[in-house]
Amino acid sequence: MKLRLWAAALLSVAAGTIPAADFPGMRSYLQTVKLRYATEAEAEKAELRPMALPNWYRIAFSGRWDDNALNHYRTHAAMTDNRIKGTFYLTDPGRNKKVGAEFCRKLLEKGCSLGIHTLSHPFLPTLNPNEQFYEIMHLRAIREADSDSVFSTMVYPYCSFGSRFEPEIILDLGKAMRSTGVIGAPTVRYNKQEKAFGYPEETLAESYLLRPGDRDPNPETFHKQLSSALNNGKALEQNPCISISMHSWHTEEGLNTLRKLLREVADCPDWWYCNQNEYAAYRFEFHQTKVTKKVEGKEALFTIERFEPATLGADPALWFSLAGAKPQAVEGAVLKVAAGRMALELPHDAAYRLPETISLLKKDGTFDKFPYLTGSMEKTGETIAVKLVNKGDVPMTRLTLTLRCGAAYTPDVQVRKPVELAPGKSIETKFQLGTMRSELRYRLGKPYFVVEADFLRDGKACRVFLPLRLEADSSLRCIGTTARAFGPLPETVDLPALSRPGAAIDLPEITAKDREKNAENVIAFRRPGKQYQLPPYRVASVVEFEPVSAGKILFQGDVAELWVNGEKAVKNKSGWLIPVREGKNRVVAVSTENRGQIRLARWLVPEAGKVRSWLVPETEKEAAK
Repeated sequence: MKLRLWAAALLSVAAGTIPAADFPGMRSYLQTVKLRYATEAEAEKAELRPMALPNWYRIAFSGRWDDNALNHYRTHAAMTDNRIKGTFYLTDPGRNKKVGAEFCRKLLEKGCSLGIHTLSHPFLPTLNPNEQFYEIMHLRAIREADSDSVFSTMVYPYCSFGSRFEPEIILDLGKAMRSTGVIGAPTVRYNKQEKAFGYPEETLAESYLLRPGDRDPNPETFHKQLSSALNNGKALEQNPCISISMHSWHTEEGLNTLRKLLREVADCPDWWYCNQNEYAAYRFEFHQTKVTKKVEGKEALFTIERFEPATLGADPALWFSLAGAKPQAVEGAVLKVAAGRMALELPHDAAYRLPETISLLKKDGTFDKFPYLTGSMEKTGETIAVKLVNKGDVPMTRLTLTLRCGAAYTPDVQVRKPVELAPGKSIETKFQLGTMRSELRYRLGKPYFVVEADFLRDGKACRVFLPLRLEADSSLRCIGTTARAFGPLPETVDLPALSRPGAAIDLPEITAKDREKNAENVIAFRRPGKQYQLPPYRVASVVEFEPVSAGKILFQGDVAELWVNGEKAVKNKSGWLIPVREGKNRVVAVSTENRGQIRLARWLVPEAGKVRSWLVPETEKEAAK
């Protein structure tokens, strides 16, 4: 990052500073640093540049561990006993108290942090945008309330976040993450995410993942991956973070191996041992902080616009390299000198802190941790109305309300200016929703809204969440809720007859699990039985629809063969270009299922306007009624 500072002029300079419209919800504030020199010329030559990592560190090292595993305790001890920190990515605790608040508290000890792994651990690419946002944002709300800590980084269930058939899916997911406030995502596809997700440049921190094995780590694999990471100079310049991962499934012997491997990489003098939230917060500020300079006589005055810890999710001090003569005095920062180099360490202003206590609105309008506070939230038309009542005897100061509503709306995040809520008073705020996107997928599922309220009380930083989830529009149909899967197919099945519109189906149906969570482009099914080693068999996914008009529609999917209206379709390089006629059409996709897990048959209709309505194919029993 190139940063020029001009003396005697107040000039804003920054690399990639983002307008609020590109990443709303990231609140900034100002700090001032004063350097006093022996001469005016020395003051004019003074330069500050944000450092890529604090304390002249070359590498950030951390850990990434997924799911609500009680064995996280063992992994946590293995790391922290070696003075290494990590982040544990959690899902919904449900009714399991063993992975609730106390679980979170223990995992936060010794500098570790927590992150988002969604509510139910679904295949995110199979969800419509409303469900994606709910899975991410509501997990953040309930788990922040569990842990009294901020969740600012995220990892994807099954490491799955896109579809080669549907580029819009990853953009929708990126919008949901950005609306939630996610600024870090240590995943398996290093240095490839930010642009694909539609994030503003230099706003999503990543990490090179070491994956030596979840049960019995292989030292050879570990050393090979570590060497590859350390020798990838270009990648480390972009994201100088390496993390060990990813599940706490270790055998006793595997745990001992993990400890040995961690011991090998502990205490490197030029490595920063941080958690993922700290790394993401630091890198966001490194890239997005603004610096201005003004010279007054022998003093160089630097004004630094940086971001509130409450929005960053962590509060590491920001470091700046200092060029020029050594100042005689420094105000507002700490001067560091080592090996002929100078730097300034700039902790956050004490007035801007991470929330200490976080609570979630209950159905009765109260908050468990704030007995003096009540709240409500409702949607009327295109307006979200929020009310907070301070029944206590102490004012709530710097109360900031942030509405988050996901990818369906533009803008997806709105922030109100800070206000004071006096004792015995209430505040009522109305957010006017922006433009709703016209595509069908944004109207599917249950719309979800959250208001995040940050405030100070008795000198303590606090936060509450007010969630609102509405019912889905039952009049809307999509391929994921209308398509049906049948199998096993007999060898003698008449596929031309099966693919004729309106033909009744006399085949065993495969029941979809959590069908309501499927996106409009997905057919999901589960094979009966729990065993994995089962003979393969064929499955037919049956889809019916009415087009706007006759023509051709492109279908794309990993299927063995495709039949349309009694005819076998031919696949080309782009996919299956099929002819459709006016009225009812039926498509049958045949795939092979050889696992006892969920399989997905993905379809794409890029020309979405060509489909008037999706229909439900009937079985013979249903037709007979």
